[in-house]
Amino acid sequence: MWAKVWAKMKQLTAKEVDAIKAPGFTRIDDNLYLKSELKKDVLYKSFRLRYQLNGKRIDKSLGSTNKISLKEARAKARELLDDLEKNQVTPAETLLAEKKAIKESQVRVEVESNIPTFKQAMDEFFKKKKIHEWKNVEESKQDWNNRLRDYAFDVIGNVKITEITRQHVFEILEPIWLEKHETATRVRQYIDNIIEWYSIRYRLDIFNPATKSIVMGLPKYTGRVQHLASLHHKNVNTLWKKIEPINTESALATKFLILTQQRHSDVRGCKVTDIDFKAKKWKALINKNTHRNFQYYLDVPLSKNAMEIAEQAMVKYSNFGDKFLKDKFLFSSNLNKRLSESSMRQKVLAPLKMTDEDGEKITLHGFRTTFQDWVRTQKIEKTEVGRVQLSHAPKNDNDAAYERDLLFDHRRELLEEYDEYVTAA
Repeated sequence: MWAKVWAKMKQLTAKEVDAIKAPGFTRIDDNLYLKSELKKDVLYKSFRLRYQLNGKRIDKSLGSTNKISLKEARAKARELLDDLEKNQVTPAETLLAEKKAIKESQVRVEVESNIPTFKQAMDEFFKKKKIHEWKNVEESKQDWNNRLRDYAFDVIGNVKITEITRQHVFEILEPIWLEKHETATRVRQYIDNIIEWYSIRYRLDIFNPATKSIVMGLPKYTGRVQHLASLHHKNVNTLWKKIEPINTESALATKFLILTQQRHSDVRGCKVTDIDFKAKKWKALINKNTHRNFQYYLDVPLSKNAMEIAEQAMVKYSNFGDKFLKDKFLFSSNLNKRLSESSMRQKVLAPLKMTDEDGEKITLHGFRTTFQDWVRTQKIEKTEVGRVQLSHAPKNDNDAAYERDLLFDHRRELLEEYDEYVTAA
């Protein structure tokens, strides 16, 4: 049961309120008061709503006279008392809810003005959520980092989390959806989790393009090995002649990939310090993100033209010292950024419009098949050497225990022969 305080009275005007200069509690309307108090010799005035609820007198602040006018204070008082009378919602509840809403709005504005990149959001996601859930923090963190680094960072790593689109996610997933389906599924889940967490954590209405529904736009995965389109080895020389004069970073990386037969993720991840220019070899970090998840190093012999490409890629670093080069990529879209798979595919392969024998557009991964078919048809006695060069894992752990010689000299000889075949005038 509530009641208005006292009877109807003469309302004070704004001029009369301004004229109050002494500390005290002044009634200026039916249920509206002015509280004046001295703080360090300065008079502070605020509007107060006074009402009775269940026989108890209650005072609630409506705001300082510096922030709210008398007209606004009167309107607010009437609104609060009407809500109490009609809906049984007390002014205290209403004011608390409004204060909470204002605070949330301020937080939202602050968050929206400091939207992080995907990488930054991922780091925060790890710190505030996942490290409290993972049983083995370092191992799990490395697993997430490696997959997102190899397949997502090039596309969305530096994109604000609110600006990630479905096109970005398709660009990440399509190249690996059939070839590395388990990895692609994990990558999608990781992106989905990070965006969803950030949206909920900061009360933002962010569109999440990585939800499971995106699978509807990808080829159906049947569980069987599905081969990516590759160029027949008899046509690789024709392709080489088309890209040989092009010296962009994307073209250099593509030519290097053709001559070394390694995965595009490993070529793009090649660091300057991984190349031994004197020994003419590349200490390649091979990432096998399959159900067996492992990494290892493979010494890749660099043929004559592969060496020339590596040396050409180093020209951009000619004015920098060894300290600067420590963590730099051999192929880079600028001096700090790793080259993306899409730049190689879209800027080098797509304009060529070359297809496999079924009319499908050739893929970067397909150049491994091109090499393998050349070995099987032209150098059949060296099939095992070719298998090692392709960094294929032994079929089982028993084979791995015995196959310790990685046939480096034999692979160098084979790669020089393939170099001559590919680049023949």
